Amino acid sequence: MPTLTGCLESCESPGGTGSEVGRVGNEGESLGDENFRNFLVALRGGKPKTVKYHPEKCLHAELFDASNWSRWLDPRLSKVLEEWHRTGDLKQVDLDAAALDLQALAPGIFSFPCFTADFCRKILEEVKNYQRSGLPERPPNSMNNQGLVLNEIGLLPLFDELLSKVLSPLAARLFGDDNDRLLSLKGQKTIGNWGGSHLDKHHTFVVQYSAKDDTHLDMHIDECDITFNIGLSESETFQGNQLVFCGLYDADDHRKHQLTYRHVLGQCVVHCGKQRHGAVDIEEGERASLIIWTKSHAFRRSAEYRALYDLDRWKLGKADQICLSYSHDDDYEELMPDEMKFQMPTHLAEAAGTASSTDASGVPINRKRRREDSANGAEPSRE
Repeated sequence: MPTLTGCLESCESPGGTGSEVGRVGNEGESLGDENFRNFLVALRGGKPKTVKYHPEKCLHAELFDASNWSRWLDPRLSKVLEEWHRTGDLKQVDLDAAALDLQALAPGIFSFPCFTADFCRKILEEVKNYQRSGLPERPPNSMNNQGLVLNEIGLLPLFDELLSKVLSPLAARLFGDDNDRLLSLKGQKTIGNWGGSHLDKHHTFVVQYSAKDDTHLDMHIDECDITFNIGLSESETFQGNQLVFCGLYDADDHRKHQLTYRHVLGQCVVHCGKQRHGAVDIEEGERASLIIWTKSHAFRRSAEYRALYDLDRWKLGKADQICLSYSHDDDYEELMPDEMKFQMPTHLAEAAGTASSTDASGVPINRKRRREDSANGAEPSRE
């Protein structure tokens, strides 16, 4: 479902994870002939072969039963969706409900409790179990080496259900058309229609960071319309590796720091795929995230989308150092001091302004387009 743009510029990775640059050759060479074939097929919009993993070798069979989808939801989120499930009326999805504890972090960036700790633990255990199995695997996107594409190991039906029954109504209220979208929420404006009313595809994967492997994620935008990013690791098991958000890809301030966010177990941060973001260096431990890139093909065929995503409008502008991308910005070498090149040190995010950052739960703590031709920033597609 993702396109070539997203695969190269995912939502998290140590050298870049999105659509601004791709390392297909080097990454593919380590995958083996059959797995590399799947990788290329996915990049070209085809459907890769699935791996015979479930039920023969899986660890948690209950994850592979899509009818269990409601079991994995945080009870606060389940409560907010009850009336919509009963009536189909999106106006009944009350994201302002005190019980949900949704946080409006910045324009177009929100966080909310999404999955149970039990679900997060089991997903991460399942990923590690698969990685130990010796079965074929490929990088989850072009910017992350460590992780796993969940759609390809038997979990596609579960995330199809979660997209249609959980994420779609949230996306419609936050990023949908004028009939569905809230104009503002808890003091922050929404940023307009980005296809949230008609999501029909997803590329779902886990990314993993550690001091030995993927240590950070270069600044990028995602090849998707709306990104859901859920923390899978306990906060005390890692230091550093906060997400840093800058501006929308075509805004004058797209290389200016907006927000620093620290993941919390089960908490989701949701944003437009065209919001520039990255992850600073991990200092200790390991961190994992569940990433769900979602896309609306109906929206992408519309004149509204073509007007919104007009790369001719993109321009360089003033930049905070933390918002520079070594994968996508022509002036990176000029603007980034030599001693900090090709890193994402935490102190750069702190220097950009503590007033706009937030902790893992979303409580405030302190916005060059990625050169996005399809060839260098797409997420692998299962279409």
